[in-house]
Order: sequence, then structure tokens, then C-alpha cells
Amino acid sequence: MHSYIPPRATVQQLLLQHAGYQSQNIHVQKVSALWQSGNWQATSDTTTLGAGHIFGGGDFATMSGGVTNTSGSTQLAQYLAPPPRPNVLPPERIMGIVIGCALICLFTFFIALPLVAICFLVFMSNQSKAKRQLEIWNRQMPRWARLFYCSRCDNFYDPHTRQAAHPAQMRLFLNS
Repeated sequence: MHSYIPPRATVQQLLLQHAGYQSQNIHVQKVSALWQSGNWQATSDTTTLGAGHIFGGGDFATMSGGVTNTSGSTQLAQYLAPPPRPNVLPPERIMGIVIGCALICLFTFFIALPLVAICFLVFMSNQSKAKRQLEIWNRQMPRWARLFYCSRCDNFYDPHTRQAAHPAQMRLFLNS
């Protein structure tokens, strides 16, 4: 999956030599910049007017319109996308849920207590999983942020570890 880059080259030399240039390198860009430039959003506002005549003596006019929102990304931008950030609830919100559950238990002690206990255990289990995913994400983002991409060889590079891979292998690369 990864190709090795010799350790004696500096980051600048690595990027310049890899793309085949000695003084300038127009093929190498930051992965984060390429990802941003490969995503777009567009809004269009349309208005349609029409007129006609009904046989037997009547005229009519129509008017319609609408707004269309479009977004998309290039295949390369999809490959080079940062890892998605997991959704973890802040401790204040968790405490509010616990207090709310406790109040419900006070009002309907025997009926709702088992139901609330089950819901709370499921919720805490999901929060624990989300926190583990957030720890993984926090390790992946700095690595993603330092990557470079070369359009000439269609690979991205980590100058810190001197590893390279094809953009389709981004997720594997970040998880390794």
C-alpha cells in the first residue's frame, strides 16, 4: 500500500525531486487545499413565463419559479476528504439527560424506572463508542493536515513518515 521515500531527502527536496523539477513544483499541493477546491455548492433561481390562447376565445398566462441548490465534489476530493468527525455529546448535556431521567423516575418510579435504566445504559454505551471514535479522529486529523498530493504521479505523501499512497487508499493510510 505505501511506498517508501529515502530518509536523507528533506521535505522540499522530496517534493521537488518527486515531481521531476529542480527549481519549482507546480504538481504538488497540500491535500487539504485540494480537498477544499474540489468541493462546490451552487444556487440557481429560475423563473418560467408562459402564455397561450384557448380555442373559443380565452387567453391565459402562467408563471412559475424555483430555487435549486446543488453541491458536489470531484472523485479526487472524495478520496482526499478528511476523516469525518464523530458526534460526541458534551458532559453538560449528558448531565442534563441524567437529571431529566432522574426526575422522570421520581414521578413514575415503578413504571418508568426499568425503561429509563435501559435507555440510559444504551445511551452511555453509544457515548463510550463515540468517545473512542473521537480519539481516533483526533489522531488522524493532524496526519491528514500535513499530507501533500502530486498530480503528476497521482499519489499523496506524508513528509513526516515519508510514506506515499494512491488517493483511493486514504482511509487505510489514515488508519495505519
